[in-house]
Amino acid sequence: MWLQAVLSGLGKRMNNLTPQEIESFYTLNVARATRVTVMVLFGLRLVVSLLAIVELISVANSLASPDQSWVSLSRFIWMMLKSLA
Repeated sequence: MWLQAVLSGLGKRMNNLTPQEIESFYTLNVARATRVTVMVLFGLRLVVSLLAIVELISVANSLASPDQSWVSLSRFIWMMLKSLA
């Protein structure tokens, strides 16, 4: 598939891409749908990372509370969000 070919060529660099490099995908000589798909995939990777950071902060804050029965709601919400993804 075209997507596997694009991602396998970038496999080693996927963790180190800068916004300028992501924007450079738009100038590739491939179909517009392919360019948009690759940019959306990299954008989703950023969103997932940000959500993981927010989840980590939420769980850390809930562990510091003396009333675990009440603060477990935030951990439950994050668990449900992860299961939907």
